[in-house]
Amino acid sequence: VSSCAYQTGAENQLIVLSNNLNSYLYVDSLEVLGLCTNDTTNAGQAQYDAMVYDAGTLMDGLPGMIIQNNTYAHGWTASTVTKSNTALACNVLGGGGLESKLAVVVDGSDSNSGVCAWGIFQSNYHFKDSIIRYTTQGVGQNCHDTHDNIFEYMNVPYVPTHGNTYECNQDSPGNLPGQPANTPNVFYNNIFRHGLAGGTGNPDLWLCPTTMPEYWFNNLMYDLGGECDSRLPP
Repeated sequence: VSSCAYQTGAENQLIVLSNNLNSYLYVDSLEVLGLCTNDTTNAGQAQYDAMVYDAGTLMDGLPGMIIQNNTYAHGWTASTVTKSNTALACNVLGGGGLESKLAVVVDGSDSNSGVCAWGIFQSNYHFKDSIIRYTTQGVGQNCHDTHDNIFEYMNVPYVPTHGNTYECNQDSPGNLPGQPANTPNVFYNNIFRHGLAGGTGNPDLWLCPTTMPEYWFNNLMYDLGGECDSRLPP
């Protein structure tokens, strides 16, 4: 679009989730749509131009978790001025608090699919039964159990940057606040298909094991144009 008619505050966040110290916040059956960004200065930062921003307690090193159940996010776009960026101007799910994502749907089929990252700097401790489609760029950390998810029809970013389908910069180290210690990380029953990303710099899957044991099984990947990162274990 040529310009965005509406912005939500200085940081253009539609919804901000924040739990109290040592507490759990449960959010159920949330539909979020209609984000538009004009941002040319804060691209690539999780807290700006976000449909759902998580400001949870993990950023303070304290126990607690935000649980998103049945979140449905769609309908985002950006103005033409954001093409001057070298990073994506907006995020569907952004933030750094410890999270569980259960039955989450991010669907950019009614959006400009290469404009917003579907997830930036999240802590995906539990991530299951979700669908991520028609979008680009997912980067997180502290991944513990990721299973029964579908990633499909991923696009390349509309600005000159890489677009990862599912990147976990660090799997769970086994000592996160308030969580069981030294438990294995698992990745299973996930489907990656119909990827539009291609070439170097657009991985379909990128996991980074820690000293914790890792178990991966029953995952299916086909019709993809991206790559797997070399840090995958044998």
